[in-house]
Amino acid sequence: MSTTEKFTSERLSERIWRLKDAYGVAMYLVEGSERACLIDTGYGIKGLRAYVEGLTEKPLFVLLTHGHVDHAFGAAEFDEVHMSHRDLPEFAAQSDAAWRANFIKVAFSKKGTFEMNEPYAGEFIDVTDGEEFDLGGLTVRCYAVPGHTPGCIVPVLVEERTAIFGDAAGPGTLVTEEYAPKLSEYLAALRKLKANEDAWDRVLRFHGTCESPKSLLDDMIEICEQVIAGADDHIAQPANAGDAYPIKSDLPIYLAKETLPGSQQRVDGREGNLFYRADKAC
Repeated sequence: MSTTEKFTSERLSERIWRLKDAYGVAMYLVEGSERACLIDTGYGIKGLRAYVEGLTEKPLFVLLTHGHVDHAFGAAEFDEVHMSHRDLPEFAAQSDAAWRANFIKVAFSKKGTFEMNEPYAGEFIDVTDGEEFDLGGLTVRCYAVPGHTPGCIVPVLVEERTAIFGDAAGPGTLVTEEYAPKLSEYLAALRKLKANEDAWDRVLRFHGTCESPKSLLDDMIEICEQVIAGADDHIAQPANAGDAYPIKSDLPIYLAKETLPGSQQRVDGREGNLFYRADKAC
């Protein structure tokens, strides 16, 4: 493990590093024989590029799974950045300086303050469904999974048999913002992803434990089906539950499956769960 005040890293395999910034969000550095890819860039704490270049000497590019503040804002330090153009409005909304500063202050006041990058000012290279990046003996295949955001992607490291679900599916997946698609579109994307699940054995994420069993995908498909049918637990969240997001809404937010008090652990022991806005439940 490599550690600084700002960043930590641990090697998951010969070709995969898990990095975390000081605010605890994960990123993944994957390295082939010819080049390397940094998947997501955290909140934008300055010094990420220098830290990554201390781990690999390969030519480096960035692949963003989505445009949220905790994943896309370290991109400013890099020259080549790929992100689905469906997330351009999302990225623009989260680039508001006052909102971003307040989000970090409120969420992480006890974890210290750091010099932050400005939002990426270059041209994002679009990422399309099924697009592949050849790193030299390691292929990164991208699946479009609109739900958490319109342009959310799941990269699969083909030769490593590893899928980086990221924020696309997990114990507390959010489908709560104005730009988020309807759950029917999310469900269709999850079913398409399911059809390709023979390609991976390991599931990595960006928050919490950062790993999940393969059954996570089945959990999320079942939850979406239940929400659309009105058969989920439909647990109302506090009225201010959406205040952490730049797109405010008076519409209520619900949790699909009951959890243990103060925990994301479902009472039935399953892994996946979903926070959703009322108008997205169709």
